[in-house]
Amino acid sequence: MNYKSINYEFLSEFPEFDKSYKLFFADNDVAEEEFQYIFYEGLVVHILEILLDMKDNHKRNELLFRFFSLVERMITSNDDDIVNLVVIAFFEYRRPEWIAMASEYMSQTLKKIVEEGMPIWGSWFDHNNELAQKYILSDSYGIRDDLFSIFKEYGFSLQDIPHNYAITYR
Repeated sequence: MNYKSINYEFLSEFPEFDKSYKLFFADNDVAEEEFQYIFYEGLVVHILEILLDMKDNHKRNELLFRFFSLVERMITSNDDDIVNLVVIAFFEYRRPEWIAMASEYMSQTLKKIVEEGMPIWGSWFDHNNELAQKYILSDSYGIRDDLFSIFKEYGFSLQDIPHNYAITYR
């Protein structure tokens, strides 16, 4: 795993997001070896946000576990640029409620890394916040289309895939 090819790593791990991936790079008119931060913060994190807000089901949970498995491999990489990318894209400025929700899909190893490296965020793993936090998240690069392709066999309609909505942290 190296920084220059980390965008390819995502597609290799998640071929089901091929359409979103291609639209991102076509829209930004850059090579796939560029825009690592914008790619992970602008596309990958949005996919995670939508998945976290979707109805609980086996496929959703499997995707979230896979996402955080990739995050763990990235944060334990020997490449400092990749480690910095993970910290900034996935954890910096994330609301504690996000960390609490996301932690359900993290391995104990990843939780420990986050807790030790970012103790303020790690302290929220078991937090049960009754006050919902909301903000607007919009679809970009065909994420909903990719997600619909994944979830339609589970009885989801396109309307079941969140879009231009206020995400609620529970």
